[in-house]
Amino acid sequence: MLHRMRSLGSNGRLVALTLGTFAVLALALALAASWLAPSTAAPFALPADNSSGARLSDEVSAPGEASVAGPAGISLIGDFVWYDLNLDGQQDLNEPGINGVLVRLYKDQGGGNFALITETLTGDNPATPLVEQGWYTFQITDTPGTYQVSVDPTNFGPGGVLDGYAHTSEITYGSNPSVVVMPPGVSNNLDVDFGFAQTSLQLVKLAGSAANGTPLVLPFPGGLVTYTYRITNTGETWIISIVITDDNGTPLNPADDHVITAATCPGLAGPLAPNGAVQCTWSSVSVTASRTNIAVAEGTPSDEFGAPFGGDRPRATDDAIVIVGTPQPAGIGDYVWYDANGDGRQDVTEPGIGNVTVALRNSVGTVISTTTTDADGGYIFVGLLPGSYSVQVTDANGVLTGYTHTLGPQSAANPTGLITLSPGQSLFNNGVISRFVLLD
Repeated sequence: MLHRMRSLGSNGRLVALTLGTFAVLALALALAASWLAPSTAAPFALPADNSSGARLSDEVSAPGEASVAGPAGISLIGDFVWYDLNLDGQQDLNEPGINGVLVRLYKDQGGGNFALITETLTGDNPATPLVEQGWYTFQITDTPGTYQVSVDPTNFGPGGVLDGYAHTSEITYGSNPSVVVMPPGVSNNLDVDFGFAQTSLQLVKLAGSAANGTPLVLPFPGGLVTYTYRITNTGETWIISIVITDDNGTPLNPADDHVITAATCPGLAGPLAPNGAVQCTWSSVSVTASRTNIAVAEGTPSDEFGAPFGGDRPRATDDAIVIVGTPQPAGIGDYVWYDANGDGRQDVTEPGIGNVTVALRNSVGTVISTTTTDADGGYIFVGLLPGSYSVQVTDANGVLTGYTHTLGPQSAANPTGLITLSPGQSLFNNGVISRFVLLD
């Protein structure tokens, strides 16, 4: 006859051992002898804190931790949602839980029709003296049946707790939602874990020889343009099956989108490692009129072997501007002045401040020009191509040392937000867009 015993493995989880009858008898005798002998081991010291939120094991309680049993007649379902730093699907001691995750519990009402029973947010376990992160549990009385534990899709939406995260523990703990079958009577399933890691892409799109954030100018219609797409894995997972979709300058007409896959750019197949990059091109594109092409790159998070993860799909966008013909130059400028009353308005008695350096940045934040205010505090950038820019007072000469930047109706943030210029548009002396106020 064979007997099965459970023991802590090297990863901190319980593993099953199969022993013969005689081995069991010998082990029992050895254990009995050890129980009768006086103990000389030092008492186990309780940890002062567990602020990382890492747990030791689902099946055993940490020393000093309260029992995981629920109230009489109550069954428990739950465990942890955590940050899987090494993507191995196991919560290691240095991997913290994730607080504020919405977890929902559903029960099968028959025929695979699951109804919501209750929901909770991950956080600390109030039943223990330690400080956990990412812990959750559900108490149920109507025990027998099939349940689903779901890390709700709203967690992955823009601004959600798991926005930009991939589910890395599907192989070790199951999918999301995770199916839990509870038998009749009181029982606990405290091994419904969900591990996540960040996944993200960066896309830089270029038109011809123009620098990133700078329009390409074609002197005549019908010029041929090569678009370049540089994709970088800026997340923690690997990424596979990347697809680039270019709207061809017509965002309302998806029928003429240009799609690039691994069939024409093999590097998109992946797995693309963290910090890895791939470059693809769309060549000989005839451009007959000025336009802005917007491209989207999207992939599937995976492990290093290409096994896909669930959760969010990394996605990035960027555009490139092509101007046909000689564009009418645009300009931007205004004043830096002494705001004596700090109201954010330039009064007639408030003088400008000269010799202050000001920088002009393109849409991606690269400084493309600098200037210095004149004696009246005025500055101006002219001869600009249509596009988006920002302005920043840099004060390389230290003129504004001891001054404080004030905001108001005629005073912009420093640096400003993006300012979009149309062909021939000049935004200066307008008192709003790019004025800065300083108060000593």
